[in-house]
Amino acid sequence: ALVLLDDIASRRPISRRTIRARFDAALIRMERGETAEALAAFESIVREHPDHGQARRSLRLLLEARPRDEQLALVRVLFEVLRESDLGDDLLTREAEILVERGDRDGGMRVYERIVELYPYPRGERWDDSLWRLADLAQEGGDHRGAIRYLHEMVEPHSLSIAPGSHTLERMPRAGLRIARIYRDELDDPERAAESFRRMVEEFVRSNLRDDALYELGAMWLDRGRTGEGCSVLREVLAQFEVGHPRRRAAARVTEEWSE
Repeated sequence: ALVLLDDIASRRPISRRTIRARFDAALIRMERGETAEALAAFESIVREHPDHGQARRSLRLLLEARPRDEQLALVRVLFEVLRESDLGDDLLTREAEILVERGDRDGGMRVYERIVELYPYPRGERWDDSLWRLADLAQEGGDHRGAIRYLHEMVEPHSLSIAPGSHTLERMPRAGLRIARIYRDELDDPERAAESFRRMVEEFVRSNLRDDALYELGAMWLDRGRTGEGCSVLREVLAQFEVGHPRRRAAARVTEEWSE
């Protein structure tokens, strides 16, 4: 099999098939303990064909074989030549991860911010992941309002969209819900939390998190002694959603409040 793969990989002109053969041959060499040859093949795929489907896997295997400090040096070198390729944001993401793993949260955040700047939505494949991670790191440092700013940046493209439901990434409604939870739980600001819960429900009309947001809004008011407002919101959950865990919880809370 290795002889056949090497033969295919050596053919010209280069095609997607020859690159795949080079990758498969490198995998076999890794399994056989021919690590140097395998890593050289993975690096050649990364450098010469960064937009090929096997380039991302080659990069992962190339990095996994090295200690963390060597990984950091390599991703920085590779980024200088591959920043315009499909691997540009992957390389910066690994750099940010390594910095955070080493305890340099501020350095990691600067790199994540660079990803957001260089690879914006909708082109950037790591744009939303980077903003979400920035919010994580901001909260870990106690900067909850900073986390909200990052999450708002993720939601903004949807808010500016003309067509309802367009430009929606999976994390966008989650970001809207997370903003409300931060106001409620970390900043103890129920009014801003309520606004954010409502905004999430109205903004993301196709999200399956809308019932969670409405339930949490109603429950928040009940927990703060504002029974009328809380029950009113929970009745919205019952009226708008026929099934689901939030609906069952809403029904239980309304029944509990009326029984008292």
